[in-house]
Amino acid sequence: ESVTNTYTTLTSAVADTQAAHYDYIYLLPGSYTVSTVVALSNSDVHIVGLGPPGTVTLTGSGADILTLTGDNCEIANIRFVAASAQVCLNMTGADRCHIHDCFFEGAGGTASHMIRMLTTACNENLIERNRFFSNLVTASGTATQTASVTGLGSRNIFQHNTFQSHRTSTSNAGATTSGIVFSAAADIGNVIRYNSLFESNGATFTA
Repeated sequence: ESVTNTYTTLTSAVADTQAAHYDYIYLLPGSYTVSTVVALSNSDVHIVGLGPPGTVTLTGSGADILTLTGDNCEIANIRFVAASAQVCLNMTGADRCHIHDCFFEGAGGTASHMIRMLTTACNENLIERNRFFSNLVTASGTATQTASVTGLGSRNIFQHNTFQSHRTSTSNAGATTSGIVFSAAADIGNVIRYNSLFESNGATFTA
């Protein structure tokens, strides 16, 4: 594929996409600070990090990193790092998206969601081969609990992901994280299979 335009920021690249135009945005290896949330609303947009896994890093700076409202989008091979109690990937009403081969890292001592699908139900998304590190550490040793993936929606598939809470000492023994949480009776047909969870509470569904 040929590269038609180059951009200095992800925000400017996203702003230049068109709905249902099947645009691809390739991120060069490097570390990038996101000070204002990047909002992707167009459908059929692909954001792909180049290089070996973990070499494209988006670090938040007080705001959520990426908000996804467009359908049929792809997010691949990107390392998301939360700087505070923020959301790495906030999906709002996004359907049939493919999130794969990414790293999601939470901020120590804060209840940050890695992927949040709570505001509006998200349906028929495929989330696979990602690694979630919640990095839960509290100075007082009190329990901090969050969810790596939390949301509303139906017929989503979560497979071949790895969830790890990253407790660092016995004083933080209560600081566990839930891997996947869906909390509405209307959530039906979600599939969770072949995931690995370490020091995590697993998957829960609450009516």
